[in-house]
Amino acid sequence: MENFFQWREEWVLDLKEIDEQHRLLVEAVNKLSPLYLKLTKNPAVDKATREQLTGQLKLLYGDLEQHFRDEEKLMFEVAYPRYRSHAHTHVMLLAELKSYCNRITNRDEQLDMGTLYALRTWCVTHMLDDREFAAHFHAFRGTGKYAPGETGSLR
Repeated sequence: MENFFQWREEWVLDLKEIDEQHRLLVEAVNKLSPLYLKLTKNPAVDKATREQLTGQLKLLYGDLEQHFRDEEKLMFEVAYPRYRSHAHTHVMLLAELKSYCNRITNRDEQLDMGTLYALRTWCVTHMLDDREFAAHFHAFRGTGKYAPGETGSLR
């Protein structure tokens, strides 16, 4: 099966740790897709599949939490001027994901295609928004490695 979410090299920021974490986030969203398909084929899904889904969502949440901490640390180190607003966006996104995880876990809600698309859109938007930070980081450190390019797209 083809991945739901394809990594694109245009999302590389030349920040090794952040780039690797972004790739892992794409993989984490892709791990949700087959669970969604399994759930839609059998609405009376077995407990093991639901546990896999909630486990994967919790892993995604933990990965995002760590990623945001790492990213914010770098932003602080280079006096990124949008640090506060970017960190606030992180808080809001984590709260939204936690709410969704709780609804899936506690109310037997189903993962739906709309949620998968929303997660993919959010990841792409996040990675594109990080381009401004990467440009600031490289200018601050004098590495000159990264210059923001086109906006990119979801397709």
